[in-house]
Amino acid sequence: MARRCRECVYYLKRSRYCILLGTHVEDPEKPPCLRLRTSQRAPKVKTEGPSSRGGRDERAAYVAVIILLLTCTWLAYSYLALRGRYEHVSSELSRLQALYDSLSRAYLSLKAERDSLLAQLRDFEQKYESLQASHRRLKAQHETLAQRYEELQREYSSLQASYQKLEASYEGLKQRYGELQAEYSELADKYAYLEEAYKLLLQINKNLEAKVKKYLYATYSRVGGSQAVKLVQPNNPSITRLVGAITGGYTGDPTDLYLDLQKLYTWVTRNIKYRRDPTATVVMSTTYLKLLGEEVLNDFTTAKVADYWRSATETLRLRAGDCEDQAILLASMIRAYFLHYVKRNYACYVLCVQFSRGGAHALVIVPVAGQQVVILDPAGRYYTNTWGAITSKPIRQEFNNYQRHWHTKIKKYLLILNEQARILINGDLDDLVKVIYS
Repeated sequence: MARRCRECVYYLKRSRYCILLGTHVEDPEKPPCLRLRTSQRAPKVKTEGPSSRGGRDERAAYVAVIILLLTCTWLAYSYLALRGRYEHVSSELSRLQALYDSLSRAYLSLKAERDSLLAQLRDFEQKYESLQASHRRLKAQHETLAQRYEELQREYSSLQASYQKLEASYEGLKQRYGELQAEYSELADKYAYLEEAYKLLLQINKNLEAKVKKYLYATYSRVGGSQAVKLVQPNNPSITRLVGAITGGYTGDPTDLYLDLQKLYTWVTRNIKYRRDPTATVVMSTTYLKLLGEEVLNDFTTAKVADYWRSATETLRLRAGDCEDQAILLASMIRAYFLHYVKRNYACYVLCVQFSRGGAHALVIVPVAGQQVVILDPAGRYYTNTWGAITSKPIRQEFNNYQRHWHTKIKKYLLILNEQARILINGDLDDLVKVIYS
């Protein structure tokens, strides 16, 4: 039996509780179980002895209580031992569970690292294969370059031999160069003299060319001249300004087209006098040749002409002209009106005809849709009209009216022209219709 509570297995140190007696311990140095045993022995000393039967029953009860207490003590001790083992096992289980979790995390980390290392290994294998392919390719290139190097070495040896030969030739050429340099100095002096003479002759030629151009019949002015299109000048600023002043511009009303055509026709008939062309000497053609890269006048031809065509601006400046001059001026004004004010590329032509009784004449025609036409003849004082107002009429009907005006038939329709084209017809009215309405 323990002398102190701290030495007893039934004593709970934290709560100071004795599980054997089921009571709270005030002083662990004075166990309550010792006081109990002392108090139980005292009556036995004072008793002088009961009857024999009563003493035996008391002792049996006492023995039973002691056995019961011992049994309870053993059970309590066993419970405490098992509880201690349970707490130890629980603590160990917690520790092992924490260790397991730590090892699981370490395993997953190592597994991820292993997967990463495997991926790197595969990447390195691919790079290794690529490097092997590059090595094979570079090795093949190296062999090719080595062969090329040997070929270049052989070429270098050959070129070196050629260089030595050329070096020997160079000395001879150097000597020859000195001789040629002396000759060059002499020729340079002569060239400077000839250059001055050439410049003087070139200036004389230019002066002569300028004089010839004053008389050059640049438009090939006879009927059928290939450059006659240059005579129609709708884009000339003076023509454009004059048309604007006469018509006041285009209002946008289609009926104003005929009114403005009549204004232009009336202006020409009132302001341009009819005057026959005088006989004049004109330059008909020129020829050039190239001299040291420069074109210089070589020759020219002249002729006397009694009929030639003036440009629209020339007729406007002179305020006079014959039938083709007036027709060219009027056609230029109408085309300028169409292009710069109406903003439409409507057709307008100078038409040359040959009469049956002889002679040729020039007039202006404006084709209209439906094979209709407007005829304007300022020199002949005729225009397509209805009760004095310009209008369009069917082309065959209108040319019949035009022939009655002249009291003769048109034998041949020669050509039409404007600033864009010159078209030879040399046919009848059907040929003209095909050309202007095609």
